[in-house]
Amino acid sequence: MKSYKLSAKLLFIVTGLISTLWFLIRVIPKPSRASYPCMRIAAPVMSGFVVYLLSLGGLALILRKARPHFLRARYMKSGFMVIAAIMVMGVFMGRNSTETAGMGLEIAGPDA
Repeated sequence: MKSYKLSAKLLFIVTGLISTLWFLIRVIPKPSRASYPCMRIAAPVMSGFVVYLLSLGGLALILRKARPHFLRARYMKSGFMVIAAIMVMGVFMGRNSTETAGMGLEIAGPDA
């Protein structure tokens, strides 16, 4: 991928969108398809992408709500919102991609 000069963030967003769409298109009509091998590979990528979007959106919302309280000298409310933002950032930054990438995969070795 280095020869194509794609950034890791752009690659994550593109694969996240594609795997989310693939998962939703395949699984919503027939939920039993969630056990297919292609869905078992797409699910961790999709869940990582959804957690990324939710935590990033939650962080932006919390910080946007905290700003007016801070400007009106309501330090207690803005302090609680900043603490909530730090907790959301912990989810956002603490997501381990190597842990997620291997969830649910069972790859047969040469002995199988």
